[in-house]
Amino acid sequence: MLSQLLLYEFLMLTAFIIISPSAPTVPSDVVPTRANPSGTNITLEWTYDDTHVVSGFRLNCIPAVGLCGDRNSPLDIPDNTVRTYTLQGATPGRVYTVSIQAYVNTTSDSVQSGWVDFNEVEPGLSSPENLTITERRDISVTLKWDEPSWMVDISYYEVTYTDSDGKLTSVNTTGNGPLIIDSLTEGHGYTFVVKSVSSTGKKSPQSNEVKYTVAPTIPEFVEVKIPSGSSMLNFTWSLGSGRRDGFEIVLFTPEGNITDTVSGSTTFKEYSSLSPDTLYSFTVRAQAADVERPGYYKYSNYTERVDVTTDEDKPDPVADLTATGTTSSSVILTWNKPVQENGVVVAYVIQTILLSNNTCVSSTLISCEDCRRREHNYTAAIDGKVVECTNRLDDVIKKSADFSSISYTVSKLSLLLITHSVFGPSTLKNHL
Repeated sequence: MLSQLLLYEFLMLTAFIIISPSAPTVPSDVVPTRANPSGTNITLEWTYDDTHVVSGFRLNCIPAVGLCGDRNSPLDIPDNTVRTYTLQGATPGRVYTVSIQAYVNTTSDSVQSGWVDFNEVEPGLSSPENLTITERRDISVTLKWDEPSWMVDISYYEVTYTDSDGKLTSVNTTGNGPLIIDSLTEGHGYTFVVKSVSSTGKKSPQSNEVKYTVAPTIPEFVEVKIPSGSSMLNFTWSLGSGRRDGFEIVLFTPEGNITDTVSGSTTFKEYSSLSPDTLYSFTVRAQAADVERPGYYKYSNYTERVDVTTDEDKPDPVADLTATGTTSSSVILTWNKPVQENGVVVAYVIQTILLSNNTCVSSTLISCEDCRRREHNYTAAIDGKVVECTNRLDDVIKKSADFSSISYTVSKLSLLLITHSVFGPSTLKNHL
């Protein structure tokens, strides 16, 4: 009887041990691997290798993202097979802290692992949209842009612009315009962009680019030099302030305009083989590469025209003038023909001038290209007859060389004898 009683108690104890539920086991912690923000979404990834069977995973978000709130209002994912989840409704530019835990549902309560944080998550800011230049005014521009198309956590906007020399300038503003950028430099091209900046200093990608080129300043102090006795003109000018890539120059001629360009460091232009005794006009303007229109230029105004008349194409004076064989009525003159670079000597002018009263009493035009000797008769002077020769020869002498002179005494009459002038074929035809 005693032995039966002991056996019954043993069987009942064994049944109690088998039937009674064991205490729940706490699951191990989840291992977060990635939190990837994109626009208004945050995609989470994690690993979980615990052999213990869990019911799912739980998320909390500070601040809240969609249905995911803080630990008093977490988001349950009742699927123990998932290893990724995308939160929707995040605000770009705002910093989020997201935590995860595994949980096990029991009949009486829930058992969960500890909370483990993902790295801080900050969805990237969206770029400002439709950046435009609403006004261009000499050395300033006015910029305006649209805010991103969805709600963002923007602390301010950063406007940056780069000039033609690569210099970068940055300006911050809390609004989306209009923003005036002034004090730009003449002759520079500028490229403008704008970025959104969050309260943590994170920046969005840049907006679209807009460009503007400031016209260069007008050149200054235009001058002209005429090499004596040549058919050349040398024009010079100063650079002025600012920057330029070159100059456009225009020479106005009787036959039409000649337009040319020179580099930005060149401040002179030489013209050769121009017509003698001809009126020319010159003007110049600065040019700078236009960043708004590649291959084109922005220009300054033209300088005021400089008018200039080229020198006469005068031959050289005759050389080695001598007077021999003097008689009461004549003298033999000899000379050497000048060496000419341009044109051909076709004639000589001989004038006889009384020294006593500096009066021109005779003139002779010798249309002999190769003359070296001339027997000149001055009977008119001895007879006291004054020939009005000066006015007649004004136009001729204007085109001729300087006079070569020699003086001597004949009988009782003192003469300054003889003055030669040489001129070109076109004048000879007009005055013979």
